[in-house]
Amino acid sequence: DEPPDHLDLEQQRQIRHAGEVLSELRSLKDRIPMAKLLERALERTGFDASLLNEFLGSRKLANLRKLVDMARQMDSVGLFTLKDFVIRLRESVAEQTNEELAATHPESSNVVRLMTVHQSKGLEFPVVILADCDRSQRGVQATVEYHSQLGPLLPLPPVRGARPTNLGQVMHQLDEAPEEKAETDRLLYVATTRAADYLVISACLPETRKVSSQWLRLIASRFDLETGDPAVDPYLGRLSLGEVSREAIPKIFVHRKAPDIPKAAKKPRSRDLPLIEFHDAVEAATASALPETLKRLAPDDAHVRDVSVSRIVAVEAQLRASETHGVDRSEQETDSIDPMSDPEVLGTLVHAVLERIDLAAPGNVVTLVERCLPIVSPAAADLLRTRAIRQVESFLESDVRDRIAEAVVCHRELEFLLKHDCQASNEDAITLVGTIDCLYQTPDSQWRLIDYKTGAALARKSDDAVVAQYELQLLLYALAATEILGAPPASAELVLVSDTVRSVPVDVAPPRLAAARRRIDAAVAAIRSVARATRGATRE
Repeated sequence: DEPPDHLDLEQQRQIRHAGEVLSELRSLKDRIPMAKLLERALERTGFDASLLNEFLGSRKLANLRKLVDMARQMDSVGLFTLKDFVIRLRESVAEQTNEELAATHPESSNVVRLMTVHQSKGLEFPVVILADCDRSQRGVQATVEYHSQLGPLLPLPPVRGARPTNLGQVMHQLDEAPEEKAETDRLLYVATTRAADYLVISACLPETRKVSSQWLRLIASRFDLETGDPAVDPYLGRLSLGEVSREAIPKIFVHRKAPDIPKAAKKPRSRDLPLIEFHDAVEAATASALPETLKRLAPDDAHVRDVSVSRIVAVEAQLRASETHGVDRSEQETDSIDPMSDPEVLGTLVHAVLERIDLAAPGNVVTLVERCLPIVSPAAADLLRTRAIRQVESFLESDVRDRIAEAVVCHRELEFLLKHDCQASNEDAITLVGTIDCLYQTPDSQWRLIDYKTGAALARKSDDAVVAQYELQLLLYALAATEILGAPPASAELVLVSDTVRSVPVDVAPPRLAAARRRIDAAVAAIRSVARATRGATRE
């Protein structure tokens, strides 16, 4: 089937490519090994490369390689199909099997690895350290088992606080002890043979030099723990290693003193202040400057990469103000001088509610506002609660809500990255970053863009004044939507949300978008010039 006609050409091409890849893989799934099939899928999709751009990308890529290795192991058996492999993966997900982490570095990497002896099987490293080798083994544990001769074996329940001994379990433990000892010796063999150049065996022995672990007892039977020389049989007078040449005996060094590691000077520990004294201590303290770690970091103008829409608008406004040699102060009025009733804080709260609300079935507005109140300070929440509820209710009664509720597709709080001047050098490359409040598609396949604004002072302005203040912001959003959709939106509007709701249309015709590009270019050029000047001063 062909992709839907309302999609742009690039999206249609992507859908066709996905169909071709799926058809190709489906035709190969019963003809080539599973590992080859997975490798073909990665080759055709580039999924492994895309993982490197994600958080913990190296870890995810290592897990993907481990998945391919699992498929290769099942291929080597020759009895399993792709269906069996999928069932195995589903069971692992359902059972939440604890898989070992895949290695993100090759075996030859210059890194320190921590692993169990079992995990080290088949590997080899230049230096291997066996830590705490005198730690006593736990021995055979009393577990629930069914023995072919002794029957069911399980611990007996306690009687009057004491747990009686199950003689059957004791017999089973004694029977398993030789095999447990042999397995412990095999583990020591595996651990010591992982070292290609140096093997470090570390242990903490008591003053009596008595060895308690099976590993050290075995090592002590072959080598003198005090000198490192091969042990001599006291009765036969010959080496316990047997008939071996001198060259075959490893060179052993015994270190009895811990290495000197420089320690940082301990800082005097301050006394913890009791809570009852805290208020008096604060009142008696004198104000001082904040430490550097708590001061606000100034923006690094020398390496500008991401520029917000608000900064573009502010820089462009400064350029226009410098051309007209003045600024219209009437544009800077605010709702109130009270910082807790700042329209910006109220706007943040109302935006959060409009992002989360289900416009088709809004439910209880008061409850939704209460859920969003934690994003503002408690003092501001008490002042803004009623105003936010009133403004959201006004929005729900407006025709704007009805139009969005009827949308076929609706994107709210749509974040975008708009690359400016793709031909620029790496130092001058700038990406415009912003968030579109609402971008929705009508039943007749028309895309429309909405940006919410709040504040009583803004609601009192004329449409022309509102457009003059926010036109560039809306046009920049329209340019971003054009990159996303492949065509400009049919319309854009500013929705002023206050005690009443008013819609102010903004012209996004191609001539207006072209003019906006020129204004944005001028703002970006100003930002780049500051960055170049800062870089030049830094190099000097």
